[in-house]
Parts: sequence; C-alpha cells; structure tokens
Amino acid sequence: MPTTWSPSPGVRLRPIPEQECCLAYLPRPPGLHGMNLTTWLVFILCDGRTQPEIAEAYFDALGPAGGPAANHGALESALIQLETLGLIRRSESNPTS
Repeated sequence: MPTTWSPSPGVRLRPIPEQECCLAYLPRPPGLHGMNLTTWLVFILCDGRTQPEIAEAYFDALGPAGGPAANHGALESALIQLETLGLIRRSESNPTS
C-alpha cells in the first residue's frame, strides 16, 4: 500500500508572499507555525499524493535553478518538519483494482 500525505484536519493557511512565507494555524492542539517557501511548497503538494508524486512535482516546480532546496534532503526535511508539527499526516491508501 502506498503512503499518501494530506493536510491535517482544520489546518488554515495565511500566505504572506511579501515576506516569502506562509503562516499555518492548527486548531488542535492550538498552534501557529511559520513556513518558508520550501516548506510551504511541500505542504501544498501534500494533497493526497504519494511521496514519489510529491517529489516529482516538487522538483518540477523548482526547475533547473532550484538552488539549495533542489535536493532530496530538503524535501525529506520539510516532510518530517510538517509531520512533526502536526500540519500533515500520512496514511496508507489501498490501490483500486
């Protein structure tokens, strides 16, 4: 069963593009978290996709001039951070026949 990533229930986003960040509010437990551009992108891509699908879209979005974020370590770190903060959750999905 492939693992998929989705936003945790109740997460609300407040993009602040002029500061190149996004605030995420989590109601339970209450928390306000700041996301940089890399983490924000990864959060947006966690819409029920599998990790390989997220990676493909992530590297496509960065393009050839991705800078320091254009490595698998940055993607993995963002996923771990988002999950640790409770902003995303992983689930096992059953493949449809």
